[in-house]
Amino acid sequence: MGFKEEKQVVSQESTEPPKRSWVASGWMGRGLPSLVDSKLFVHGNRATLTFIVNKSVASIHYDQGTETIYYKGRNLTNLHLSDEQIGCLFRFAELLQENYTGSDLARDYLACLNRVLSSKRL
Repeated sequence: MGFKEEKQVVSQESTEPPKRSWVASGWMGRGLPSLVDSKLFVHGNRATLTFIVNKSVASIHYDQGTETIYYKGRNLTNLHLSDEQIGCLFRFAELLQENYTGSDLARDYLACLNRVLSSKRL
C-alpha cells in the first residue's frame, strides 16, 4: 500500500510567489517492514518524513536550500548511523521519487545523502 495524498495547500505570501505544500500518509513497509504509520510532508524546498521504527517515533528532514539532512532532529554529519537508519534514509529518497514527481528534491536529497555517507566512509 502506498501513500495517499491527504491535502494540497497553496499558501499566499506577499513577498514570494505561492508555494505548494503536499502531505501524504501511509505505510512504508516495502523493503523495511519495521517502518509503519508514516507521514510525508513537502513544502517548497523542504521535506519531512515522520514514522515509527523499533517502537519509537523518528523523523527525517531535508532542507534543499542548505543541503542538510536531519535524523530525529540531529544533523547527519554529527551522527553514527546504524544500518537500519541508513536504510530509512534511502527509503526516504524512494518515497520522494514516488510521491513528489516533477521536482529536483528527490535527486538533490539523494546526492546530499551520498555526500554525507561518503564523508563518513559508509
